[in-house]
Amino acid sequence: MGISAEDSGRRLLKSEHGTYIRANAQTVDLKKGSPCDSEHWYIVDLGCKVSIKTFNSPERFLQAVPSGEVDLVETDPNQCPAVMWQPSKNSDGTWSFLSTYGTWLSGLGNGVVCCMPHWRSSEKFTLPLW
Repeated sequence: MGISAEDSGRRLLKSEHGTYIRANAQTVDLKKGSPCDSEHWYIVDLGCKVSIKTFNSPERFLQAVPSGEVDLVETDPNQCPAVMWQPSKNSDGTWSFLSTYGTWLSGLGNGVVCCMPHWRSSEKFTLPLW
């Protein structure tokens, strides 16, 4: 199922731990506390998939890496399948994102953002507006 127009756009990615996915130079992690610009994202609807783009300049995209890492790249989503995510709305209203490698975007309790092979609670995100 694709993401709806009301769930795309200007969003935060809030983990089950109450932390937010944060964009650093080329990496991402989870931040506690009130979100700032580095926790602001654009979820861009690409039909059945989405890209997750930084608010900060330069424009970068959340990318899954085959090893399970997640990083940021400036590559256009049409040129790089690793920056496209298949969104899935969960029964509790949260969202999960499946990578092109069949792994799930995950926000772990220790502050790490990665991709996991199995879907559990760390792979669920709320998408508050910013």
